[in-house]
Amino acid sequence: MWISFNILKRMVDLEGLTPEDIASRLTMATAEIDGIEHLNEHLKTVITARIVDLKKHPNADKLTLCDMDTGTGRLHVVCGAPNHKSGDIVPLATVGTRFTEDFTVKKSKIRGEESSGMLCSAKELGLSDDHSGIMILPPDTALGIPLAQLYPDWADTRIEIDNKSITHRPDLWSHAGFAREIAALFGRKYTSVVDFSLADSFKGTSPLTVSIKDADAAPRYCGLAMKNIRIAESPDWLKAAVSAIGMRPINNIVDITNYVMVEIGEPMHAFDRAKLRGNEIIVRLAGGGETLTTLDGQVHALTREDVVIADSGGAIALAGVMGGGNSEIEDGTHEIVLEAANFNPVNIRKSSGRFSLRTEAAIRFEKSLDPELCPAAIIRCCDLIMQAIPGAEPMGPIVDAYPAKAKPVRIVTSTDTIRRKLGHPVDDARIKSILGSLDFGLSGESTALAIDVPTYRATKDVSIPDDIVEEVGRIFGYDNIPQKPPMVPCAAPARNLKRLFERRVKDILVRHHNMIEVSHYSFVGDDALNRLGVNDDAELRLKNPLSSEQDRLRRSLLPNLVRTVELNQRFHASFKVFELGRTYMKVSRTDTTLAGETTRVTGAFFQKKTASPLFYSAKTAVADLLDQLRIREVRYAPAQDALPPYAHPGKSMRVVVGGKEAGLIFELHPRVRESFGINGQAALFDLDMDALFGAPVEEMSFTELQKFPEVPFEVSVLADRLDYAGSIADIIRRSSREFIRSVRPISVYQGDPIPAESKSVSFEIIFAARERTLGPEEIDKLQKKVIQDLAAKGYKLR
Repeated sequence: MWISFNILKRMVDLEGLTPEDIASRLTMATAEIDGIEHLNEHLKTVITARIVDLKKHPNADKLTLCDMDTGTGRLHVVCGAPNHKSGDIVPLATVGTRFTEDFTVKKSKIRGEESSGMLCSAKELGLSDDHSGIMILPPDTALGIPLAQLYPDWADTRIEIDNKSITHRPDLWSHAGFAREIAALFGRKYTSVVDFSLADSFKGTSPLTVSIKDADAAPRYCGLAMKNIRIAESPDWLKAAVSAIGMRPINNIVDITNYVMVEIGEPMHAFDRAKLRGNEIIVRLAGGGETLTTLDGQVHALTREDVVIADSGGAIALAGVMGGGNSEIEDGTHEIVLEAANFNPVNIRKSSGRFSLRTEAAIRFEKSLDPELCPAAIIRCCDLIMQAIPGAEPMGPIVDAYPAKAKPVRIVTSTDTIRRKLGHPVDDARIKSILGSLDFGLSGESTALAIDVPTYRATKDVSIPDDIVEEVGRIFGYDNIPQKPPMVPCAAPARNLKRLFERRVKDILVRHHNMIEVSHYSFVGDDALNRLGVNDDAELRLKNPLSSEQDRLRRSLLPNLVRTVELNQRFHASFKVFELGRTYMKVSRTDTTLAGETTRVTGAFFQKKTASPLFYSAKTAVADLLDQLRIREVRYAPAQDALPPYAHPGKSMRVVVGGKEAGLIFELHPRVRESFGINGQAALFDLDMDALFGAPVEEMSFTELQKFPEVPFEVSVLADRLDYAGSIADIIRRSSREFIRSVRPISVYQGDPIPAESKSVSFEIIFAARERTLGPEEIDKLQKKVIQDLAAKGYKLR
């Protein structure tokens, strides 16, 4: 956004202040300045000169030789324009005049004749679009005068404001807002450009009536009918001001409404009164199926969230965004209706985005403008119109509809609180002076302060005592507050044990099992749930989902992980992935309590071709994970009943910790593999991290290395094919806890000559004593004891 110094000068005295000074203070206290630009600098070296003698160029038919009187000397200039004559006073760009980075006037020879300058058109000077010939000045113009002196409105300086830094300050989307800031920062007086007494002269009965149908969508609407309007080119000062702020001059009415918007911050609009159907202006939400053709010629299908300005025949403007083409100001317009309104910022932001109309008006309205700007903007606009168009006058008083007035904001604090939070002894008088310079109303006794926030700062800006501290601090100058370390007790932050536990789980899965961690959005949709067979419509639904396939919060990590398997099987023959994240549970959607969050870790193993069931790879990873976490009372139980529909009924196992189910290991059900198009084996585990985190763990203890010889012993037994090797190993361990150091299954065999319902399981047993070497008789006795205990449980040697 551009801020013009010429416009600022009408509100605050800038005498003695350089643009660099102002930009520096504003950057430190108010908003970041992106740059400073001096407009039409060339006007300082373009002077007025009289053509004393004029003759044709001897070597070019379309060029002339001009003998110029500058008031202090004579210059010879070659010119190619057709419209000048002897005696004319014209703009002369002297040698050294710089128009652009690529063009500077130099002394040169043109077709053999010396030229010491350039005669300029109005377009070349940047004063208008007229380039038909040399600009002819009035005959009584003094000679040798810089055009910057003749046209001071065009010689301007502007600063560029970073829009992001004023998003929270709707008052700063105007010159008035920055004029107040400069006045406070430099101790200058701010003068409002609005003459409110002018409204007293608006006599008669207004031909307009205003009806607001939804006070929440449009809190305030002001209108004023004016007659004796003549649409014409804007006066020079207005064209210069509009150009300086980056807009193109159009005509007097449009330029004035644009100027008032950037001057005091209230977007304005003018309707051709002759095109209005009736005298009532209706502010309402659009009806279903209603359309509007805006000023840019585009037809928009409106929704019930769009606020419109309407007459008895329908919509005539998309409120806060753009006017309608059916009420546009034209050259023949003689009566107008000025509007200044206040709209709900949410409605305007949505309408602007929906129709891709990021207009200057919409940008301001979506920031929450001050409702008190409405009558001020009408008065200022009317004042400028009467100055630009002699004879123009209001047809009656301002019509002001304000059904729900904004409540004033008062903040109670103290100067002691402000000093304490600033960390600097700013005295009471300075604090009150700063707040007074910012237009805050002050009352209270001693150090207590009751602060009335001005209306233009009370819309989502200043609302709490800490905001007052910030106001004092920035105007006082943060660079004036010495830097001191805070005198507060320092302590190391508490260790987040659960976070450390989660990192440990990830570390084990990645480092020891070569698994790759993946991360998904916390959302799922119908498709994945239906294919898994778990779509009970129990998830919490989102009001504004990213897509139809991400319209609810996940209750499990499985759906997205299975989709990851579906995607990656196209590129890899085998892989192992896992995700650790939160799931969200709620018994009833109507319950007002927050959803419960649980943390789970879910892994997936995939191979297109494998010789052995992939289930064992998943079980090995889980067993090792729980072993390294030193979790006690872990049991793996076969699972055939009450399984989720995505688990294979013959290849599933429950993980039980401390007597409570903590997870499931399973291969995908063939039906689910088919629905996802998975061509290969897929095994998964799904563990409850909260259950694992809260489980009892084995205490770490030191055991010295074995000093005496170990004796290995292998035994193979026949077992039912559904028996677990771990259960058989427990029988072996119990046969002699003192001398059996370890029991490890080393092979499982099924097939001839083993019966069909049986299997052969082989174990490696290590015997050893801590304090001595075992003798042959002891070893023989230990071996027989193992065989007897196995036989007692029905396991025969093979």
